[in-house]
Amino acid sequence: MTTVPIQVSWDDTRKSTVRWDFEGRFTMEDFWSAQAISAELGWSVEYDVDVLVVVSKSTTMPQGLFSALTSVNSRMDRDASERGFDGMVVVVAANGFVEMLVQMMRRVVGAKRWYTAKTVEVAREIIRNSRTSP
Repeated sequence: MTTVPIQVSWDDTRKSTVRWDFEGRFTMEDFWSAQAISAELGWSVEYDVDVLVVVSKSTTMPQGLFSALTSVNSRMDRDASERGFDGMVVVVAANGFVEMLVQMMRRVVGAKRWYTAKTVEVAREIIRNSRTSP
């Protein structure tokens, strides 16, 4: 049986949050496949969606990930101007490396929609609070 290292699905029944679950090692090919599924889900609804990324069970990050994340951020910015997209990405990380990666994204490429959380529950709260604030 083959295990898919990145599972992509709706996190909630309202289809307002796409969830990525990373399990063990993944490749850049796995990442881009997950991105394609995520984009398909996001474009299937007529409203903003957020992304919940759970990497707490992933042990390694492939070479080229930072570049891929900056590309994804650029796409999000483009969607923001074309479609009025205002979603956010909250990364649940169990280690400081992933938190540092997200902070670098925020500082270096201005990824203002990216946040980190220690648990899925905290990530959901961050998303919920962003949706209720003006």
